[in-house]
Parts: sequence; structure tokens; C-alpha cells
Amino acid sequence: MKPMRLWLLTVIMAVLLAGCGGSGGTTATDPGSNPKPDEAGTDQGTKTEEAVTLKMFTAYADRANGPGKIEQEIIDAYMQENPNVQNRG
Repeated sequence: MKPMRLWLLTVIMAVLLAGCGGSGGTTATDPGSNPKPDEAGTDQGTKTEEAVTLKMFTAYADRANGPGKIEQEIIDAYMQENPNVQNRG
């Protein structure tokens, strides 16, 4: 019975290690894989101005104290940075 368990454990570990292994593709150090600044996409880093509506859920009902207050401050800062976003929650 013990040899069968040992064999099964060995097979499971081999499968797990093979699944977690790399793909064998090119690495990021390959000079051809990194685009030059003039080849980068033109739409990167631009903000869209179309209206977006988010429904935010929280488990903190009290927005004046404790974690609810901190969460509300984070939401307010996000809303100030993104004027095109509306909160429906």
C-alpha cells in the first residue's frame, strides 16, 4: 500500500510542478520584445470622457466612523479624480 501512495504522490507533484512551470516562450530581456517609445500605441494613457455608472457595494453602513469613513474617503477621492464616473450605489 505504501509504494502505491508514494507513486501517486510523485505523480501528483510532477503534474503540479509541470502546471506551474514557465511556458518556455521568449523572456522580457529579449530586445525585440520591448517596443520602442515611438512604436508604442497612441491610445495608451489617455482617459475616456464617456459617462460611466458604477454601483458600489459595502458592508459598512456607518460612513461617519471607522472603516466606513475610510472607505467613503477613498470613494470620494476616486470620484474627484474621475469626473465622468457616477455612483449609483
